[in-house]
Amino acid sequence: MRRRKRGLSIFLSLCIIVLCLPVLSGADRASGAGTAQEPYLISNEEELLQIREEQDAHYRLTDNIEVGTWSGQLFSGVLDGDGYQITIGTIKNGFIYSNSGTIKNLSIEIESDTALPNAFVRENHGLIENVHVSGRIRATSGNAQVGSVAAINAADGIIRNSYSTADASFSGSAGTTLRFGTFVGVNQGTIEYCYWRGTTYKVKNFVGENEGTVTNCVLGGEYGRDDADMQKPETYPGWDFETVWKIDPDMNGGFPCHINEREFVKTPVEGIELDPDRLFLEPGDTAELTAEVYPPEAWNQAVVWTSSNESAATVSADGVVTAHEMGDAVITATTEDGGFHRECHVSVVLKTTQLTLDRHEVLLDVGESDTLQASIAPEAATNQTILWSTSDDGVAVVTGGTVQGLALGRAVITAASEDGGSSDTCVVTVRPPAAERYDLNGDGACTMEDARLLAQYLSGAGQTGLTEERADANGDGRANSRDVTELLQYLKSKEEG
Repeated sequence: MRRRKRGLSIFLSLCIIVLCLPVLSGADRASGAGTAQEPYLISNEEELLQIREEQDAHYRLTDNIEVGTWSGQLFSGVLDGDGYQITIGTIKNGFIYSNSGTIKNLSIEIESDTALPNAFVRENHGLIENVHVSGRIRATSGNAQVGSVAAINAADGIIRNSYSTADASFSGSAGTTLRFGTFVGVNQGTIEYCYWRGTTYKVKNFVGENEGTVTNCVLGGEYGRDDADMQKPETYPGWDFETVWKIDPDMNGGFPCHINEREFVKTPVEGIELDPDRLFLEPGDTAELTAEVYPPEAWNQAVVWTSSNESAATVSADGVVTAHEMGDAVITATTEDGGFHRECHVSVVLKTTQLTLDRHEVLLDVGESDTLQASIAPEAATNQTILWSTSDDGVAVVTGGTVQGLALGRAVITAASEDGGSSDTCVVTVRPPAAERYDLNGDGACTMEDARLLAQYLSGAGQTGLTEERADANGDGRANSRDVTELLQYLKSKEEG
């Protein structure tokens, strides 16, 4: 009977706990209404504190949470971990001191290395379901009951489909450990479909003292099943491996874990991207390809690399391509999960070492075209293809070296060898049509009067009303005798038709 009685010291402790509950500010409160239909949504430590203030509300985690220091309180609501984990640095009284509600779908990890008789619940009067407890419990002679999931599972308590990997140790006399269990210290209620696996010192039993029912539970570790047995489904008769549990060699070390435990949820690969998708290399060159498997949280990020022609190029297990002899090869990156793939076409060539344009400055009227010539060295370069581009396709465009002026301004035309060996540039200035820019006196026509006006401005003989910018009639950025020469050439071309 004395085990079931609540002593005065426990009552006073609980009173102190309740009186010391923190008061949350509006900014720290979780969203939601705290009802079954609209639970409070918990995503951080500040919001988690709310369960100590509103102990009978409904809560659901929306993220993993890290907590510095935590002291367990009373709880009578519903806490749905939704597969997420709460990691606690230092803990007192367990995560929950006394539970008369429901705690489910939750992982709890305790990092504290101090003496701790229970990691999760001190006394359970409610339902604990689909819970994973990890960390360490360390009991002393002063502890009456010790268990990693619960020190006491009361007559009205149920613990179902849960497991603990919390290490257990005892520093007192071995004769006093009767009520010490790796999973539960004293069980007066129901425990079913649960297991414990970890390391233990002087704590030998799954349940220290059992007055209730323990059904289909498995003890691992030094005093129970060995690891090989713990990894076999047949060790767990009657367990639900369709909707609750799973055993996967890539998860939880091959030991049973919960299907909805987010740490072990297999997010499938949905695709892969490869950069670059084209390479030109010379024999002996190397280049690294980057494969990005998505989504980033996909459980298996492994990529298998292959080459279609290893005489030309090979690829290492981490995507480094090495060129060997002239030829072509297709390097393929394939995801281990799902078989998604992308290709990079590799050509092993004699690369271009120099590309030179015949001009580096060109003046064009709006609507006018001109063609640039490019020469490649060495002449024996394997790939003679030139890629043309413009810095501003609103000013000038280029096709196969032919540049067309579209609007006033400047654009840089780039010619680059497709193999990436070399490039050269030409600055193209697009100016107004000749009839417009050579009409310096603004009378609507270009005549010898405009030439005389420009010559007068350049010689400094008298006031002309021209500015330096206006006197730059050919638009090359400089007002000089060349402007006069080109103006006269334009007049002569007009006269000749």
